[in-house]
Amino acid sequence: MPPIEELERLDDQGRCGEMLVMGLHLVAGLAGPLVERLLAVEGGPRRRRVIDLALQRGLLKEAGGRLRLTRRGMLRGDEVMADLV
Repeated sequence: MPPIEELERLDDQGRCGEMLVMGLHLVAGLAGPLVERLLAVEGGPRRRRVIDLALQRGLLKEAGGRLRLTRRGMLRGDEVMADLV
C-alpha cells in the first residue's frame, strides 16, 4: 500500500454531510432517528430542504422508518448527494 499523502479533518458539519451521503449509498438507506440527529447540527436546515425537495421529486423515499434513494434516485443520486455534503 502506498503511504498516506494527505489527510482531511472534517468538522461536525462535514462529518454529518459525509455520513448522510455514505448512508444513502446503502440500499437500506439511513434510519430515521439517525437522519434527525445528523440534521440537528449546523447546516441541518439547509440539508432538510435538500431532503424535502428530493422526496417531492421522487429521488428519496421514507419507508419503514428509513430514508433511502428510490430507483430513480439511484440513477440520479449525484444530484442529491452533491447538495448534502
